[in-house]
Amino acid sequence: IIGLNSRGSATRIKQQQGSMLGAFCCLSFGADVRRELAVAKWAYCVLFTIVTVVTWLLRSYGEAAFKHNRIFVYYCSNPSAASNAVLSSSALCSGQQVALRFSFATCCFFLLHFVLLFWCKKERDVRVGLHTSLWFWKCLLWAGALVGFLFIPGEAVFYYANIARFGAGLFLVFVMVEMVTWVYGINEALVSKDNWWSWTALVAGSVLCFAGGLACIGTAYYYYAKS
Repeated sequence: IIGLNSRGSATRIKQQQGSMLGAFCCLSFGADVRRELAVAKWAYCVLFTIVTVVTWLLRSYGEAAFKHNRIFVYYCSNPSAASNAVLSSSALCSGQQVALRFSFATCCFFLLHFVLLFWCKKERDVRVGLHTSLWFWKCLLWAGALVGFLFIPGEAVFYYANIARFGAGLFLVFVMVEMVTWVYGINEALVSKDNWWSWTALVAGSVLCFAGGLACIGTAYYYYAKS
């Protein structure tokens, strides 16, 4: 009887240890996935910022080089838009054309990303890896799209530009919602600590953001406002 009780106790202990190990593994897996999702979120933000800066530089300072490139001029020409002063061939064969084509390529890249990850709501979904890994291939695909879209017909860019007039507004609303959500999370984290350092960081951060916003508006008005 003592031997049976001992074996039964050992079995129960092993089962408890197995349950604890399984729970620990599940918690670790969930924490790792959440960490990878957070890293992926910031990685996409950084990559998008880099593409935006490159687009701005090419749009503002690369126009002369593109206008003297016969291959680019051939692909950006759009005779069907000759009556449109903004989207005519002469206007599109410029730095604005680069911005439209880079925007088109980026839009298609994230549209493919959306299609592949549609309704991916669980952390154990196998498609989560498409979002949090394969960075070399995704960067290669994105860069290839940016270069490849420089050589698509001008008619496609013309139609995309008309659609983007409305899509850009929706995108700005989405970005503002995301930024408000992100700032709200930071605010809640600082307020929950309720100490001198957190309140100092909260007030100082608010003042710096407000001053930085005014400085950006003034700089943009100084350099880009029409006289």
